[in-house]
Amino acid sequence: MSLTEQTLHERYHELHALRGEALQRYGRLPYPQTGGPPAKAYFPAVGRRLDPYKSVRFGPLLVADFPPIVQVALSEFARLQRPVRVLEIGPGRGALAALLQERFPSVTAYLGMELDPHIEGPYTRIAHFDEIDKPVDVVIASEVIEHMPAETFYAEYLVPLARVLTPDALMLASIPNPLVPGGIARDFTHVQNYPWYDFYALLRLAFLGVEITRTHYVFNASRLLGLLPRMLLTSLQELDWTEGLIAVARSPIPPR
Repeated sequence: MSLTEQTLHERYHELHALRGEALQRYGRLPYPQTGGPPAKAYFPAVGRRLDPYKSVRFGPLLVADFPPIVQVALSEFARLQRPVRVLEIGPGRGALAALLQERFPSVTAYLGMELDPHIEGPYTRIAHFDEIDKPVDVVIASEVIEHMPAETFYAEYLVPLARVLTPDALMLASIPNPLVPGGIARDFTHVQNYPWYDFYALLRLAFLGVEITRTHYVFNASRLLGLLPRMLLTSLQELDWTEGLIAVARSPIPPR
């Protein structure tokens, strides 16, 4: 049976084994409720040239709203030493697309799969994977996977992606952390929650290497002042102080 003929349900035994791989890798056996992968607090970016994101000027410096997925993307793209073609799933108005294309001349094409017909952005809009005529080097999915059932993401995104990625492609994906108090319930359009070990397992079905980071964005003074109490209080309640998860998946597994 080929990859495209299997459903996620039919691969449950593999998912279960990969969940165990995640738990063992991050030292969280027996089955965890909190903790696990590395946790990091992210702060707004400071620099002299930060557009096209909104920024506030303080003397010669600009302070810009660079959430965790943006900072991870900037770091990963800075390491790429070759021309790259990018596909973003759910790019919205394309703020990240504009930033990456402005910062990195190596981005030779930026494709976007955006379901909202009223939104346009600085990317080449596509509706289906079969419109991709050349292999893709980087896939970005920022806060979109949780808006669909896992079966849909697997069958309609992960499986078709396997046919259009280069052998050394990578995927950057971010989702809310459901182990934080109220995390998945903050948006009624969130239909699927993924604890970090399930997020890891799902992406490992399609990539040989997956790295997970738990994130918390400190974007104002109250979040800065509340950071330490948040870490202490959630630990006492066996909850997670981080609000997000970011995955960097490398080396796509070719379809069988």
